[in-house]
Amino acid sequence: MSETFQLDIHLECVHLDDKWLSREDLTARITACSEGDSSRAPNPTADIS
Repeated sequence: MSETFQLDIHLECVHLDDKWLSREDLTARITACSEGDSSRAPNPTADIS
């Protein structure tokens, strides 16, 4: 069973782990984590909940 999720980001930048991430960086990180491919995430050690 595949899980489908929809994410709406309304902020241009998000402050996470003492860094400012652009919308593209945040989306890439969340997508990589949701696919279980942490190697694609900008910061593989970050916890995304």
